[in-house]
Amino acid sequence: MTEIKEKQIFERIRWQLRIFESVFYKSLIRACSFGNFLAASQNARSNCQTSNHRHCEFVKNALKKCSCLPPGFFQIFVFLLFLSHTRKPTYKFVLYYIQQKAKEAESMRMYDLILKKRQGKPLTKDEIQWMIREYTDGRIPDYQMSALLMAICFQGLDKEETYELTMAMARSGEMLDLSQIQGIKVDKHSTGGVGDKTSLALIPIVASLGIPVAKMSGRGLGHTGGTIDKLESIPGFSTQLEDDAFEEQVNSICISIMGQTKDLAPADKLLYALRDVTATVDQISLIASSIMSKKLAAGADAILLDVKTGSGAFMKEESDAIQLAKEMVEIGKSAGRKMTAVITNMDEPLGMAVGNILEVKEAIDTLKGNGPDDFVELIETLASHMLILGGAVKDFDEGLMRVRESIQSGKALDKFKQFVAAQGGDTKYIDHPE
Repeated sequence: MTEIKEKQIFERIRWQLRIFESVFYKSLIRACSFGNFLAASQNARSNCQTSNHRHCEFVKNALKKCSCLPPGFFQIFVFLLFLSHTRKPTYKFVLYYIQQKAKEAESMRMYDLILKKRQGKPLTKDEIQWMIREYTDGRIPDYQMSALLMAICFQGLDKEETYELTMAMARSGEMLDLSQIQGIKVDKHSTGGVGDKTSLALIPIVASLGIPVAKMSGRGLGHTGGTIDKLESIPGFSTQLEDDAFEEQVNSICISIMGQTKDLAPADKLLYALRDVTATVDQISLIASSIMSKKLAAGADAILLDVKTGSGAFMKEESDAIQLAKEMVEIGKSAGRKMTAVITNMDEPLGMAVGNILEVKEAIDTLKGNGPDDFVELIETLASHMLILGGAVKDFDEGLMRVRESIQSGKALDKFKQFVAAQGGDTKYIDHPE
């Protein structure tokens, strides 16, 4: 009898978890509306027992007075709901708790946050999460967010604020789960520059040595093409992959690169567009949080940062590049990622080729062992650090030796061919790029 009762309790909890997973999975930062719970309740009607349906109805009715739930209390909320299965008085407390949290959210005003930051005071975690959620959902106007961004430019952000801003933007959309991919997933980000075709040669080398690289890349900004633009210059190559195909390809050949989806850190896209027209782009904490929000949302276990400095880079001064690198490394480590940053020179174009199709050709030449000296040196350095992050080697020298062996043996070029073929590209172009 006891065993039957335990099974019934387990089934009730299992279905309850499924209901709340569907509601809360993408709602850690975004609003949870009454409509979300209506859908969950309707789903419960067909999937759950009558008692569970009544339970959902209770939550739904409680939310009638709360159009939006603030962030930061979902785990406690679900825990209280479980308690309410066995203790009826808890229902009243859950209702009270929801209403109190809703009042706290309603009491926040963007005006107060602007004033607080203008006075040089730090914003709290709840304030930052509320601000990002409300702005992403269109409830904070651009002119108020612009005022806050300018206040940040003058007053700065401390480490805690920068981290919380990063995480709020990362969670504003889809957070990729790469747990089905075997091994330590290593990602790489470059702050960009003229002739920067690094990923095209770097990632096949690392993948050929057994490190899985599941990378989401973007298109060009300003005067330089992005990795996606360059890959799409290969005839037939596709960067539009479904998540399942993306993961399956990495498990199969250790490499896949696809374009960033619109659901990846949507808050960052909105903020960057606003910063671009309000002269607030070059604030280092804002740059760090923008870059790292996308990297963290992309789901890698370890991240290598290639931070450019020089006349052709965004960070003209080396001291600024070092500060940016430090901030991004701190954010990543706080989020539980393995991090390494390398400061590299961009006083002149990287390699000898500039332009999408020309840079692809130069990357292929490099994999064949015929690359320009400066580009080869950079690739060897970054690949060695990625091997360390992925746990494949113990130190830089061992990594460097294995990278050179991969190029000399042709393994790196073969991996690039596999990669291009897997994503629909014409491999004849690799053998005869001219």
